[in-house]
Amino acid sequence: LGLKLSFQFMLQGYKTVDEELKSLLLKLSAEELSNYELINQVINLLSGENVLKTVCSNEEIVLTGDVCTDLLSNITLLEQSKSIYSGLEKQIDDLKIKEILSFIIKREESFSQELREEFNKIQRRKVREEYKTNKEARICFSTIKPKLKENAYEEFKNTPPTFRF
Repeated sequence: LGLKLSFQFMLQGYKTVDEELKSLLLKLSAEELSNYELINQVINLLSGENVLKTVCSNEEIVLTGDVCTDLLSNITLLEQSKSIYSGLEKQIDDLKIKEILSFIIKREESFSQELREEFNKIQRRKVREEYKTNKEARICFSTIKPKLKENAYEEFKNTPPTFRF
C-alpha cells in the first residue's frame, strides 16, 4: 500500500497546477516511500524476505482529473494503511517493532489530517479545477489512459463532501 500511495501522490502532484497542493503531494510521496522502506526493512529483518519485489501497476493508481475526488481517494488509502499497521501492532510482541509501527501510524494520521485540511481549503475556495497538462504530466502520463466513463461523477456534483473538525 505504501508504494501505491507514494506513486499516487507523486503523479497527482505532477498533474496539479496548485503549487501548495503540488508541494504537499510531493512531500507526502517522499514520506510514503520512506514508510514503505521502513516496513520492508522490518519484514526483511523478521523473515529474511525482501518485500521490494512487490509490483505496482498504473491500474492501481487513482488519478481521476478531479482534485477533490483524488484527495478523498488519498485519505481513504491513508486510513486503510493506518488500519493495517494498527492491526499488525496489536499482533506483534516485539517492543521495537511496535515502536516503529506506532511511529508510522502517527505519520499516516498526520498525512491524512493534512489532506483533509487541503480538501477543505479547496472546497472553501469553491475551486474544483481539473488537473492541467504540464511538462511533468506529459512525461508521467503518456501511457496512462483513464478508465472512467464520461461524467462518472456528475451525480455528486451538487453535494460536495466536507470534513468537520
